[in-house]
Amino acid sequence: MEHDTINKRLDTAIRAAGWSIKAMAEACEMPPGTFYNIINGERKPSYSTIEKVCLVESRISAEYLLRAEGDPLRSIGDESGDRKALRKVYEISGEQLAKHP
Repeated sequence: MEHDTINKRLDTAIRAAGWSIKAMAEACEMPPGTFYNIINGERKPSYSTIEKVCLVESRISAEYLLRAEGDPLRSIGDESGDRKALRKVYEISGEQLAKHP
């Protein structure tokens, strides 16, 4: 399966973790319609959406979502790549990593 967009990778990771799109949207406190628009490629996910997904389901790899590297699901305790990917997003967005330990 081709995972060339963040939208497709997000869909793949959510389903690999055993979640439905509707259930993940609700767990992230987002309207399901908005979440479906992201999955269908009608809009790009925001950093906060990616962060919420990774917080709701800790096995989903931020490294996979953001950089298309590695597997959709990570082993629990393997946070080094995810921390690097999230740090890069914070640098790009201008937010401070210190605000999010």
